[in-house]
Amino acid sequence: MVTKELTEEEKQRRVTKFQDILERKDGILGRVITGDGTWVYQYDPEKKRKSAQWKNANSPRPKIFRRCKSRVKTMMLTFFDIRGVVHYEFVPTR
Repeated sequence: MVTKELTEEEKQRRVTKFQDILERKDGILGRVITGDGTWVYQYDPEKKRKSAQWKNANSPRPKIFRRCKSRVKTMMLTFFDIRGVVHYEFVPTR
């Protein structure tokens, strides 16, 4: 739990601790893996294909209708380190 307001002493103690971590030579930060989750929505690719049109350079731009998010969605978990994505996976429904 992080308090909303830190005293100057608490702020300085945190700065000092993090500076110590950054100066370590054992590469501890290179071994840290963190993760994040996000919702991924499914769109109907058929609609996009149907809206494709052939046109010449002088023809007006076609009207493109706004696509709505699908009701079908899944959670994607991504894990990464300082070099990039280590692993990602889609969580099964329920």
